[in-house]
This record gives sequence, structure tokens and C-alpha cells, in this order.
Amino acid sequence: MIIAILGGTGKEGGGLAMRWAQAGHTILIGSRDAERAGQRAAELSRQVNGAIEGLSNLEAARRGELVVITVPFAGHRTLLEEVRPALQGKIVVDTVVPVDLKAPHPYDPPAEGSAAERRPSRFWGQGQEWSRRFTTSPPMSFPLWVTSFRETVSFAATTRPPRRWSRH
Repeated sequence: MIIAILGGTGKEGGGLAMRWAQAGHTILIGSRDAERAGQRAAELSRQVNGAIEGLSNLEAARRGELVVITVPFAGHRTLLEEVRPALQGKIVVDTVVPVDLKAPHPYDPPAEGSAAERRPSRFWGQGQEWSRRFTTSPPMSFPLWVTSFRETVSFAATTRPPRRWSRH
């Protein structure tokens, strides 16, 4: 399977890329800066025996069969707007949470309630299947997981919008 990881130069994207590449999947690391993505892909490739390539976010989204979004919350909406056409007919796994560890108050949920609910409604449908996963898993745990894609991503993709979670 060809897995595109948008925003894949960070810890979360890198951890997922290494594990899935090791399991035999072709990995496309996406970034706003294709050169940076290429450097990160080369670095990860040296650590595992697998196919990892660096591209722009848009090109990775176009080429991926499965698209995983691992950008920081601040860049979530901008990325979705940029890659929207490339997501048609794809399964999209969205890992984004409204957390900024550099902010005085790290968890600041949007008015909509969650990153999933903040995603513009125009992204639902059109052959896309969305799943929210890895939102409570620290990136450092990814390399310890099993190598099977099915065991790592036990997701049930849905085309229905997420239900609203209560905020405590």
C-alpha cells in the first residue's frame, strides 16, 4: 500500500513512517517544504529497511492510496484546503488534536469541540472516508508497535461526520 503522511517530518509522522515502511508499505512523507521532506525521508530510510520518499504535501496526497494527516493543529485547516482535490476517493486518517505544547494553555479546543468537528463540512462525502486515530498515542510509542498495518491501524473508516464529544 502507498501511504502518504502529510506533515510527516515531525515525530508522529516519522514514527508511523518507520513502522509502516518496515512492514513493507511504500511511504510518502509530505511537507510544506519538499526539500525538507526529502531530507527527513532519507534520514528515516537509513534507520529502517523500507521505501520512504519525501515530497510536497500536495504531491504526497495525490500519490497516496491512504492519506494520514499529522500536521500541527495550527496548520490543519490550511493543509486541508490545499490538498482537498487530491483527497477525492481516498481514505483519510486524521491524527490532529488542538494541542500546542509551546502555548501557555496547551489544550485549547476550538469552538466546534474538536479538530474533527472543525474540519469543514465540505470535506465530507465525495468518495472520501475519514477516520480519527492516534489522537492519544505519543509518537515515541509508534516504533514499539507491531509491524502489521492492519494491527497498527485498527480503524473503521466512516463517511458520517463524527459525533460530538462532551468537553469536561
